[in-house]
Amino acid sequence: MLTERSILALHHLARAVVLGILSLTATFMARAGKLKLYVEPQMILVLKLSLLALFVLSLFQLFSAVQAWKGNNVQADCNCGGHSPPAGISQSLFLYALFLLPVLLGLI
Repeated sequence: MLTERSILALHHLARAVVLGILSLTATFMARAGKLKLYVEPQMILVLKLSLLALFVLSLFQLFSAVQAWKGNNVQADCNCGGHSPPAGISQSLFLYALFLLPVLLGLI
């Protein structure tokens, strides 16, 4: 049985993986010259900067996963109730698959 702590750590880890895959896939597309097929040439610099931000966010999610696994609470302290992971596994899988869809489309 998974505890609440391990579920939270798995969600942070899944978020880190999805964000890392998104940023690395677009980075490889940029290096291969395929990014010009999908993005306006004037926006490539902005996209590259946003890819850097995505990668930093994936590192932060990885840090949050490690902290959640250790039992430290790294959640926002605003008491709004909107920072918890999705309730069901099907909802979680749908949410993460939705973010991985651009990666699959970029590889085609």
